[in-house]
Amino acid sequence: MGRPQLRAGRRALTGIVTVSLITGGIGVIGNATAMPAPAPESTSTAGTASIVVTDAFTWSSGGTVLRTEVTGFPAGAVLSAQVDGTAQKWDIGGGNLVDTVTAENGTFKGTVYTLSTSRLTAGQEHTLLISDGDNSVTTAYRSHPRITVHDPDSGSETAPRPGAAVAVEVFNLPEGAVIDHVGIEGHSANLLLAPVTVPENRRARTTAVSLPADPAIIGEPITVGYTVDGGPPLRTNGPVVAPLNDTYGGEGFDVTVGELPRGLYQSVYSARQGALFVTRTHFDRETRSPSAIMKVDPATMEVLGEVEPAEPAEGDYKAYKAFGIGIDDTNDLLWVTNTMGGTVAVYDANDLSLIHQFPVVEGGHPRSVVVDSATHRVYVTSPYNRDDSWITVYDGSDPTAPTKIGTIPLPEGFTRPMDAAYDQSTHTLYTVSLDKPATLRINVEDPSDAKVYQLDPQVMRRGSGVALDIGREHLAVANQDTGNVLIIDLESGDVLADIATGDKAVAAVYEPVTDLFYVSNRDGGTVTAIDADTLIPVANLDAGAKPNHISFDGDGTIYVTNKRSWGNGDVGTDQLHSYRANRLAQVRLAGLRQAFHDIRDDRDAARDALAETHRELATVREQLAAAENTAALEKTRAEAAEEALAEAAAEHASDTAELEQRLTVAREALAAAEEKVTSLTATLAAIESRLAAAEQTHAALEAALTTAERARTEAEKTATDATARAERAEAARIEAEAAAELAEQARIKAESARDAALADRDSARADGSSTGAFTGIMAVLAVLAALGGLLHQVFLGIFQIPGR
Repeated sequence: MGRPQLRAGRRALTGIVTVSLITGGIGVIGNATAMPAPAPESTSTAGTASIVVTDAFTWSSGGTVLRTEVTGFPAGAVLSAQVDGTAQKWDIGGGNLVDTVTAENGTFKGTVYTLSTSRLTAGQEHTLLISDGDNSVTTAYRSHPRITVHDPDSGSETAPRPGAAVAVEVFNLPEGAVIDHVGIEGHSANLLLAPVTVPENRRARTTAVSLPADPAIIGEPITVGYTVDGGPPLRTNGPVVAPLNDTYGGEGFDVTVGELPRGLYQSVYSARQGALFVTRTHFDRETRSPSAIMKVDPATMEVLGEVEPAEPAEGDYKAYKAFGIGIDDTNDLLWVTNTMGGTVAVYDANDLSLIHQFPVVEGGHPRSVVVDSATHRVYVTSPYNRDDSWITVYDGSDPTAPTKIGTIPLPEGFTRPMDAAYDQSTHTLYTVSLDKPATLRINVEDPSDAKVYQLDPQVMRRGSGVALDIGREHLAVANQDTGNVLIIDLESGDVLADIATGDKAVAAVYEPVTDLFYVSNRDGGTVTAIDADTLIPVANLDAGAKPNHISFDGDGTIYVTNKRSWGNGDVGTDQLHSYRANRLAQVRLAGLRQAFHDIRDDRDAARDALAETHRELATVREQLAAAENTAALEKTRAEAAEEALAEAAAEHASDTAELEQRLTVAREALAAAEEKVTSLTATLAAIESRLAAAEQTHAALEAALTTAERARTEAEKTATDATARAERAEAARIEAEAAAELAEQARIKAESARDAALADRDSARADGSSTGAFTGIMAVLAVLAALGGLLHQVFLGIFQIPGR
């Protein structure tokens, strides 16, 4: 099953990419593409005026959009535009088309828009003329066709995905143009089986082409090659390949779905009201684009009340329509952006009565609202102006009379702020650029304290939604064109994860109770849940068609609006989904987080073991170097000895034997040193081989340590037994010495007895008494018998082994 996944790697993104209707109501741009085009050639009757067409493409309605930059006109010049001699309109934002614009300083950057009724073919040269009545300038340009991707069976528009079969439709090339290439940007393969010739209606659709089943093509644009009137090959980029978008993990979430009127945009939850406030604006000229702010019961999805914004000016069917919304729960104020009308309105959250309608700010295009409920300051982003961007600041301290304070200019290099997240504790606002690969951190109390995080354009193009994990200082950024979310470490600026979520990732929130990021994938029809701890996707939830904005209630539930009626006239309602992680999801999350941290701990332990092995390797290398030095020294000594031997042999033949002996010794020392070098070299090789198995070695060392502990215990026991035996042997030695002393005393007594007996014998002889002689002999025999018994006892004492 295909799932959103962490992805890394480079995307070869070239050219200008698809720009579709964005959340908040900017709806002026269709498919922008890249192809070879003639260099602009400008001529001017003013002499100094010039014009450059920076991009030209076919919009979804069939008209064409020309991005222009005009310079060199007089200050205050009123400019009109013509293409091929036919007057065209200027698009000044919010879908408002006018005949002329004013070049305040003689320069103007803007959009010339040709209506579908005067559609100009793509791929062919046209001439744009800009004039103030007295001065004019012209340039040649080619516009690009519109590229869409369709399901080959149903014919409905779809997102290209790896491994899918799709039909590619090319719109607004002239009749007879030949489409001869369909591929993936950065890949040379031509997926088109046969060329296709554009028919009279200028709409050509290829047969089914099979996209590679390679995840590496995710985020890369479909490319179409063609020729017009037999001219040079041209190429156009279309929609990007979207991530695989199968749903999973839905059993872990409790879901409620409500049917609400068409045109849902944003929502915000009020804890004080216990209600969800939702904005809607449905684009329909016949019904003058009905719009409302609705108060909804979040449990039943029932509309409790609603109010329409102020009536638009005559003929201006888009003015004063509700899009963005925020709430100051302390003061019961709803702050609503009338995006297309360029203004902000404030409503009472209790009864939805209008408190104040601020005047229109030209070019403001207010979009997203963040509220500081402590200071009652309100910050509104404005993504329309490409050259001069700001954040507008309002004050709701007085609930009856809210005021506009002014604007916060944004740092150079950051324009068109979209969604915003706010850290109330530090008065820090975070936002993302619509047209630059950048996010912004800015202190609203001190705008000089700002940081722009420049990101890789290969993984981010059109940022849209942001979500802030304050505790970890992580910012999630949802990207429309690349269908992914980036997790950014705000301290280092590093991208911690690039997670493919689904086609047209537009909105993101961080839900603190379950510690999850949620991302809505508008063209994918899903909401992806990402564990904020491990940064691993845990669910991809069905959200109906065109899921748009996400809000949360601070108690574990999120609310997602969808726009399923957009472009589908058969559907009369949009939907509001609520999602809440249930017990199953919580258990799974706990298990995932525990496993993740266990693996990370094991990884850290393995890294420590590897570091220790590296240290051992360094030690052995040092020993090897020392041994090599020793070997070199011994070699030098041996060579010196050989030289000395040669000299001595010539001069002192008698010294040859001694010198040869010295040479032998030197050679033996050299051999020993070389043997040591060889041994250390082998040791070095063995240690290097252990690097690939550091973890196994670590386990073996632990087992060896256990064995060594057991051996040490046995050795200590053996040592104790040996000590006891030694003590017994010492006692036996002492007894033996005592017995020897007794024997010596007995010997002395025997000798004394013998001497006495001899004396008695001699006396007896002298006396001639036989009786005396006999008595003396018997006495000697008695003494000898006593001595023999004593010696026998001594002998037994000496050879008796104690303890046995």
